[in-house]
Amino acid sequence: MITTPIIWGYDPDSQGSGIPNVMESIALRDGFMRRRTPVIKMFTSVISSGGGLSVGREGPITQVGAGFSSEIARLVGLHGRNMRIVVISGLSAAIAATFNSPIGGALFGIEILLVSLVADEIVPIVIASLTSSSISAIIDIARLSPNSTGIPEPSFKMELLRELD
Repeated sequence: MITTPIIWGYDPDSQGSGIPNVMESIALRDGFMRRRTPVIKMFTSVISSGGGLSVGREGPITQVGAGFSSEIARLVGLHGRNMRIVVISGLSAAIAATFNSPIGGALFGIEILLVSLVADEIVPIVIASLTSSSISAIIDIARLSPNSTGIPEPSFKMELLRELD
């Protein structure tokens, strides 16, 4: 009830999971997104998650990563194909850092890019995913995040899988 008026009043593009909006932005507008979309999405996602609603991490972080990278591409003066590559690299980096999964982040971005698979489009996506995942691990090792143990944790735990047997 708190986030709905914010989304409807300030940025209808930030409603829903975020992934379809990002795909539409890439397919129809070469990755161009409104400046306020990632900010509104981040704010409303924090309220929703903090309030105990069942929302996933992948949709909001995809839209936030794509939105901020869209703004960076716009500030640098990129358009068309180059802007699309930067936006996809940004969303791949966001997924990789959030889930501690650089390969998963890269594959997610490549999946969105499936219109064409050209090496000069795939390389920046992979580099962005690896870089963001490495920075996330360094932040965790240096205990700079609030819940850091000093050891990067994998996205899943083997003990939980063993318990299923």
